[in-house]
Amino acid sequence: MKFIVILAALVVAAFCIFGFAATFEPLNRGQQLTGRAVYGAGFLASIVVVAWTLVKGRRARSAGR
Repeated sequence: MKFIVILAALVVAAFCIFGFAATFEPLNRGQQLTGRAVYGAGFLASIVVVAWTLVKGRRARSAGR
């Protein structure tokens, strides 16, 4: 289950990287800033999910010893 959560979060992070890069195409300023904020927040959230999942797994393993 942990593998699936991490894989899904990394897929979302990759999507957000490409989406963020797409906001540098010629768009109006409001769309650029909104897109960058949304894709940036999505990327940060997915990285937090990956880190939280890894730390949670380590704590559970060390508590079980």
